[in-house]
Amino acid sequence: MAPLIIRLADIRSRKDLADKLNVDIKSLDLVVLTKTTCKHDGCNLPAAQNNHNQCILCNQQWYPRELNSDGTKNKYCRGYGLYGPQFMREYNGVAAPKSCCCDTEECLKVGYSHCGMMMFPPDDDHRKEAVRVLGISCPEKKASILANSRSHHRIAPWHYDPNHLRKNDNGNWVIRKMATYTDSDRKTFNFAPPNGNIQRFVENTILPMGHNTCRGGFDIMPPWVKELSALQTSN
Repeated sequence: MAPLIIRLADIRSRKDLADKLNVDIKSLDLVVLTKTTCKHDGCNLPAAQNNHNQCILCNQQWYPRELNSDGTKNKYCRGYGLYGPQFMREYNGVAAPKSCCCDTEECLKVGYSHCGMMMFPPDDDHRKEAVRVLGISCPEKKASILANSRSHHRIAPWHYDPNHLRKNDNGNWVIRKMATYTDSDRKTFNFAPPNGNIQRFVENTILPMGHNTCRGGFDIMPPWVKELSALQTSN
């Protein structure tokens, strides 16, 4: 792929930048510059994280896409909702330890949790109900979970009602200790059921944590643009 010829100092808006890079505008906030120089011959710009050791002008693969160019589902699309860098596989130099074990598209769209993952409940009946509401269909995975609550499978926090969660001292989501748990349908449980509305969690909890394209009516460019622009000018 030939590098794009873009003078970043001339870019005046996020839309203009996204159009010239031919990327989703939300992906601009997922660019993390590394200390490694782009491996493309003759390029001295820093490579972007998750971009195959290349800068954003030489390659535009730093973010997950739902579909491949031929329209087929991308095998590595987790996080394609582009809700923020904290939901990518790698964040702040740390790879997410696990992905959620569910089979739901909404969860796949959100991505990875770097703020805690939940274990299955120890009670056999509670565990069976959790497997059911999570829509887990793989027989081997179901058998592994049902046989052992301490299995390696984990549940992402956005599967839960936010009222059933709290943040611990490390900033990770954990289950809040309660006598009973009431879901959005007013049904009560003796355990926190992973049957929350993921879209509502996204809108009320995730998106307020994310980026704003415009603040105060002004289009604020990502900070990395200024850094790369200065490097282009100095060369």
